Amino acid sequence: MPTIQLRLRGQHAQVFRCEKRFIVLVAGRRWGKTTLALWWLIHHAASKDNQICYYVAPTRRQAKLIAWRKLKQLVGPDLVRATREDELELELKNGSILQLHGTSHADSLRGTGLNAIVLDEFAQMGVGVWNAVIRPMLSDRKGSRSVHWHSRRTQCVL
Repeated sequence: MPTIQLRLRGQHAQVFRCEKRFIVLVAGRRWGKTTLALWWLIHHAASKDNQICYYVAPTRRQAKLIAWRKLKQLVGPDLVRATREDELELELKNGSILQLHGTSHADSLRGTGLNAIVLDEFAQMGVGVWNAVIRPMLSDRKGSRSVHWHSRRTQCVL
């Protein structure tokens, strides 16, 4: 498996290296949340075989517009076994899966166990999605990491 060369500085590196199981990041627009989130997911998926990693936005359309093209650029062809455009899914050569989803139809997410997830624009999803759908998805596979990105301050109880 090819290695990923990534140089992060300052606050980006601090977030990337954080060992906490659950991370909540509140940062302003253009801070680099989405790019950092995608690098974090790629790193997690490439580090171990057969990982299931999700990037989740409030809607599937937002996930596609915000992250799909960038994800494909960041991963690069050396790591990818298969690209499934209709599923917004990349399968890596180590068997790991990177998928993009939306929470507008949150019940459609149920049933999959996850190793890692990033929730982008979590403030627009609601705490109910986390408690009822996403948190249980991390439990059965002992999902090690979950990151919630916010572009503005909000109250969130996890």
